[in-house]
Amino acid sequence: YHFNASYNGVVFSVTVPVGGIKAGEKFVVPFVAPPPENTMMLIPGDSPPLGKWKDGLCSCCKFGLCHPSLCNVLVCPQILLAQVMTRLKLDILGRRSFDGSYLNTFGTMVLILLSVFGVCVFLNMGSVHSDFDENGNLIVTTDTTWKSSIVNFITTFFLIFTLYLIVMVRRATRQRYRIPEEACGGAEDILCGVLCGCCTLTQVARQTANYEERRPVCCSPTGMRSTVPPIVV
Repeated sequence: YHFNASYNGVVFSVTVPVGGIKAGEKFVVPFVAPPPENTMMLIPGDSPPLGKWKDGLCSCCKFGLCHPSLCNVLVCPQILLAQVMTRLKLDILGRRSFDGSYLNTFGTMVLILLSVFGVCVFLNMGSVHSDFDENGNLIVTTDTTWKSSIVNFITTFFLIFTLYLIVMVRRATRQRYRIPEEACGGAEDILCGVLCGCCTLTQVARQTANYEERRPVCCSPTGMRSTVPPIVV
């Protein structure tokens, strides 16, 4: 019988000795510490598989249409992205965090979202005009001024930034769980992140949380209920 154990935040496989063990009994198993980047934030009771994905790329509706991870990725994927990044201990640029800055990833992402939304709304104010012609017909016109150019630049840059983070999160997830690439000759993370961003994001969310036993929420830093404290290693 095999099961996954965690020591200092490192997940490794344990084989039960022949004959089994009893509750409370202790036994010694070999442990080889992997490089520091293989550690992550775990939820108590989780036993993530190593070397493979829990499910497929298109299993978005596995837990139902009203599951918080699916709702987040459809309404505001950056929220789910920040939650997974916090679990993986990544900062806002998708880099491994060694100084605890990953604890600010969710808040920083929310601040960026609000800033982008606020700036775009402000610049669009007054860019749409409506009037009636001589026949009483309503005519709506939009300005194609510098304001529109700035809005287009901001939204395009934010989209590219989001896709970049999805690629980095998928790569980090594979490294944590030692999942090899299966196709595309080293470009699997890029292709999945860019072409199937929403499906990729929900897959890594399911990989990094025990949704079978733990109840998720939409708006917490890790996407899990605060009554289930994460183990920070």
